[in-house]
Amino acid sequence: MRILFLSALCLAVAGCATSTTMYGPDGKEMAAIECNGALLSPSACFKKASEICGLRGYQILGKDGETIPMGSGYAQANHYSAMAIQQTGAAVYRTLYVRCGQ
Repeated sequence: MRILFLSALCLAVAGCATSTTMYGPDGKEMAAIECNGALLSPSACFKKASEICGLRGYQILGKDGETIPMGSGYAQANHYSAMAIQQTGAAVYRTLYVRCGQ
């Protein structure tokens, strides 16, 4: 069970950028690249764009993203002791829209 938990934790921390092919308003093909996660930097989106387009390069059409704060807490008190636990963090969502060069 512990190995399964550690494996899942490693996958969550590592993260990865994913891409989806789509068509812009002008009918030309473009890519939406998502690099979500607080531990994944925006440079992961640019790296994925380079992997997709290769030597042709790419044009950035737009960016989108948001950070949603999250938190939880637990408190307990009795005659002998008091305990409070608080966890905070954030969910980070990023999308980069690119079009490969010709």
